[in-house]
Amino acid sequence: MYKGLILVGDSGGNITFFTSEDLEDQIGENGHTERVDEGAINTLALLDKDTVYAGGDSGILIKIVWRDGESLKLTKSQISTCGITKIRIRCGRVWVLTIDQRISVYSADGDFLHAFYTQVADPADFDFESAFKICVVGKGMQTISVELPKETIAVT
Repeated sequence: MYKGLILVGDSGGNITFFTSEDLEDQIGENGHTERVDEGAINTLALLDKDTVYAGGDSGILIKIVWRDGESLKLTKSQISTCGITKIRIRCGRVWVLTIDQRISVYSADGDFLHAFYTQVADPADFDFESAFKICVVGKGMQTISVELPKETIAVT
């Protein structure tokens, strides 16, 4: 939840935006639903209060710029032929884990910056242990030390 907003992705490729007011009023249809993909949505990540990234079975990274629960701009990038299992935001960068054991790093504008691979089969999730270590889980677990090119690290 981000400042009273809840996002829900489903297996039909829809994302529904709920506000805290929608949840307080349980009568009738609440929220705003947007069809963004043909396949299931597996992961959602907020860059900021106006930008949401989504990914799923199609391998398409979807960037949604929205305001007040209404999408204003939708950008789609085919980044893999395999499904996206997790998206994380770190230092203003978009980190994407795909089922083909790849973690790709993109700028907020969608420019590819860097990629590296994990040995974990069917990777489902990852998180940052520290500034330079990532833990990947799936059918197994691996900690990866990452050395990113200087241009990959955002100045914060």
